[in-house]
Amino acid sequence: LGQEVLHSSAVLVNDSVVAICAVSGTGKSTIACALSRRGHPLWADDAVCFDSSARPIRALQQPFRLRLRPASAEFFGTDAHADSQAFSEGSSDAELGAVVVLERHAGESMPTVHRLEGSEAFVAALTHGYVFDPENKVRNARMVRSYLELVDRVPVFRLSFSPGLDGLTGMIEQLERALGDVLPSAA
Repeated sequence: LGQEVLHSSAVLVNDSVVAICAVSGTGKSTIACALSRRGHPLWADDAVCFDSSARPIRALQQPFRLRLRPASAEFFGTDAHADSQAFSEGSSDAELGAVVVLERHAGESMPTVHRLEGSEAFVAALTHGYVFDPENKVRNARMVRSYLELVDRVPVFRLSFSPGLDGLTGMIEQLERALGDVLPSAA
C-alpha cells in the first residue's frame, strides 16, 4: 500500500515515534518497556509501518502486544504476559522522529550511542526492513527509495551494549541524551 515496515518496537518521545530496531532477541521490547516506564508511551512492538512520501515521514500505528521474554519480565517485576495486553489507538499516526538500531557487543563495559550518517545509516535501517517480494524489481526500487528518504530525513542511531540487564538504566539514560539532541526535551 505504499508504506514500508521496520522490524522494531517503538515509543513516543515528545509526540514523535522512536523506532527501536534489532534482530529478534536483542532487546527491542525490553528497551521500549524501560523507556515507557520513564514516561515515553509504548507505540509499537515488532513492527513500525512508515510512509516516506509524507512530509514529515509518518509512522502509522497498528494494533500490537508488548511481549517480554521471561528474564525481562522478571527484571521489571511483572509476569511475562502481564505486559502483553493489546495496545491500539486506532488508525492514528505520528511523525517518525528517530530510528535506533540495537547492536550487542560482548566485552563493552559501557553502552554507546552514536548517530549514523549516509550509507551506514541506510544499511542499518534497511537491514531491519520487512521485505515482501524480493524478486519484484519495481517493488524493490520503491523500497530502496523509501529507505533513502527515511535516512535522509530521520536521524538514525546505533546503540551498542553488552548483553544482560545490569546496565539497562545507564543504556536508557544515554539513549535519552542522544534523542534529546534531535527531539528536544527527550531526556
